[in-house]
Formats: sequence, structure tokens, C-alpha cells
Amino acid sequence: MRAPKLYAVVAAALLACGPAVAGNATATATLDSLAVTLVPLGAGPASITFLPSGYGENYGAATASYNKGGESDYQSGWFQSDTSPWEPGSAAAATLYSGASAALGGSGQLDGLTAATGAHAASSGTLYGCVDFSCSIPTSNANGSVQTPWTSMAFVLSPNTVAVFTAQASAAAAANEGGVYRTLNWDGTPFTSYYGNAANASAYMYVYGPAPGGGNGSQSANDSRYAYVNSYWDGSAWVNAADAVSGPIGVSFSNLTGADMQGTFYIAVNSWAYAYGDTVPVPEPGTWALMLAGLGVVGRIAVRRRRS
Repeated sequence: MRAPKLYAVVAAALLACGPAVAGNATATATLDSLAVTLVPLGAGPASITFLPSGYGENYGAATASYNKGGESDYQSGWFQSDTSPWEPGSAAAATLYSGASAALGGSGQLDGLTAATGAHAASSGTLYGCVDFSCSIPTSNANGSVQTPWTSMAFVLSPNTVAVFTAQASAAAAANEGGVYRTLNWDGTPFTSYYGNAANASAYMYVYGPAPGGGNGSQSANDSRYAYVNSYWDGSAWVNAADAVSGPIGVSFSNLTGADMQGTFYIAVNSWAYAYGDTVPVPEPGTWALMLAGLGVVGRIAVRRRRS
């Protein structure tokens, strides 16, 4: 084969790799203005008392990672309080292609508590030389979470009282483009599969305890703001996706008996993002450059020999 013709074949193979991936996914979630309102149903005083467990009263974490062939990284950060149910804290983590954050704020009291999380993941690029399903598609991901308390917090509610827990919450998520897994089957035929990016965000509140009138049974209530999206390939182009919700959330707990009643309360705010890179069966561009340079030398030597 003549050198110019071979160059054309190589160039066609490189073009088959497609454009460089630039997809990403992002998510954010918040919960703020948390408050509890007591509604007395009788003549007695209304009160609620939280019972700290002494361990894991609140917890937050941020993780970020990516994997691209033999190249990978994982980073994490966290905070925890064992003394005050509402002690502020923050955490963050970042890699070359992903990052996350988590924060719990306020004055150390129930009223006015705020929680916020965020996550971002971007395509980690292209992994070359994937033949016969020899490698996994590159990925990056991130997660931010806040939980107050870590599991659930006990409280004692006075007789003939309703406790109403309220907050403002928001959740937003976006996913753009995605990754393409290109390889050659064992018989040498091309194989292609498409992986859309994804993100979700949520702010959640939950309360649980005995039945309002006592005796057998139980009561529970939950409320949340939630957003989940993923991009996808429609056969000719990536279809991106985004969603955002916000507004008040609330739950209530009723004690219709003449004695104190114990219940449990819990909030969680989470953000998660996941993004894919590409794989292609051809070698790395640097390898192609060396091959092309070598072919050029061989071509010039062949031309000189024919002339001589």
C-alpha cells in the first residue's frame, strides 16, 4: 500500500472515534427554615423535648471519584457531632472530574436549621485501545449528604398536643450528553453502546411513633422534594434533561392521650451525579502520531529506492 493511501486509512480510523466527550451531570438540594410548631388540644401546656442519643446526632459527607482505565482517584470528607443535635458542620471532596459538598448550618437550635448538598461529575475523557471488550467505560461520580440526626432522633411530646414540623426545600438536577462504548467484537465487527449521564437530588423529612390515641398501631408521615434526570441517545443525538422543584414540606405528629408520648424525627438532604466517558478501539493519538511518523520515514525510503 502506498503511504498516502495508508495515511487516509489511518485518518479515517481517527475520525471514527467521534468528537471529544464533554458531558456532565449536576445536582443540588437544600432544606432551610426548619421549625416546629406546637398546637395544644387541651388546657395544659404544650411542649416537646428532644432526647440526644450522645452519638451521631448529625452527620454529613462528601465523596468524589473517577475511573479511566488504570487512572483513578477517590476523595472524601465528612463531619459528625455527638453533642448537639444541630451543631453546624461542612465537608467537601474533589477530583479532576468530580466534586461534592455538604453543609449543616444554623444556631445550634432546631428552629432555623439549614442543610445543603451539591454534586458535579464531568466526563473523564476517552479511553483508547479497547478491543474485544477489554476495558470498562470511564466514569466519574460524586455524592453529598447531610443527615440530622444520623439515624433518627427521639423526642417526647406533651399530652393532647400536635407537633407540626415544617421547612422550605429545593432539589435540582441536570444531565447533559453521555458516554459511548466503542469496541470490536471478537470477530472484528464494530460494537457501540450509549450510556446517558444521570443526577438526582432530594430533601426529605420523616416522623414516626405510636398511634395518636395510644394502644396498638403507629403513626408516620414523610414529605420531600425530589428531582431525578438522565440523558439518553435517541439514535442521532443526545437528549439532555433537567428538573427543579422547590417549596414547603411538612409533617405532623399527634399525641391525643393524657400522657407524654415518644416519637422519632429525621431529615436527609442528598445530591448525586454520575457521568460517563468514551472508549474507542484505536490506540491513543500519541501512538498514532508515532506510527504516522514511522510510516512517513518508510514511505520516503521506498520512494528513494524506486528512484535509484
